[in-house]
Amino acid sequence: MNTIGGYLVVLALFGLLALPGLIGYAKDRAIDRQLRRAEHLDGAPEPPAGRSPTYAPARRLRHRPRTTAGQAH
Repeated sequence: MNTIGGYLVVLALFGLLALPGLIGYAKDRAIDRQLRRAEHLDGAPEPPAGRSPTYAPARRLRHRPRTTAGQAH
């Protein structure tokens, strides 16, 4: 009987710790759906069903190396 009680306590603690994260995840998914729907209504193409949208990688900016006084350019 102690074993079953121990398992129940562990499951209850896991539920208490995991529940806020799962609720936040569900809210984020709902917001993502709303944003995709709004983009679609604005005329932007909607990504295919079942696939997450792909984003182009950020373009790296090429900076010229800084020179200090006295160095050749």
